[in-house]
Amino acid sequence: MSEQKKERLKKCAKCGGKQPLNCFGANADSADGHQSYCKTCKNKLGQRRRQLNVRARIKHHTATRVMDQLGASAPQNLTRDLETYLGYTFSNLVKVLRADLQERI
Repeated sequence: MSEQKKERLKKCAKCGGKQPLNCFGANADSADGHQSYCKTCKNKLGQRRRQLNVRARIKHHTATRVMDQLGASAPQNLTRDLETYLGYTFSNLVKVLRADLQERI
């Protein structure tokens, strides 16, 4: 007789839903090796953050464009260390853009 393996479920700390572990991102620091929020909740939080925070929005859009262009040759830590790779900080970029826009108005 073959034994059917029971799929492990985890409860999302944000929405409270119980989902399979593959619905949670990896987190080496967590006891079970997965994030506490499901991928759907995590994505919604990221979208909200980018709506409210211009620095986060610029960083996200820059990172996705760079990743699209580099493809498989992009370093794994590119998104995390994007400012280092580009040679400037997004805080400075936002200041410069705001100043430039004020001059144009």
